[in-house]
Amino acid sequence: MKLTALGALILTLLAISSMRAQTTPEVVAPILQVPLEKPEVVRFQLLNHLLSRAAPLKVPPTSQQWTAQAKRLRTHLLNESRR
Repeated sequence: MKLTALGALILTLLAISSMRAQTTPEVVAPILQVPLEKPEVVRFQLLNHLLSRAAPLKVPPTSQQWTAQAKRLRTHLLNESRR
């Protein structure tokens, strides 16, 4: 069986028409409005996850080192903001 130009066009149109969305926003919206988890649980889990991945802050042992680090950071931030 030979596929003619008209047959190819019909097959293409059928394929395109079957590719459109199978749901509408009106159908999906009520489903998406139902919360899956309480906000407090989500907050707790997210906070635990983020804190477990964050590196602990290194506190300088002396006030002189603290002041020197603050000065370095301040200079760095000021130089970055001028770019």
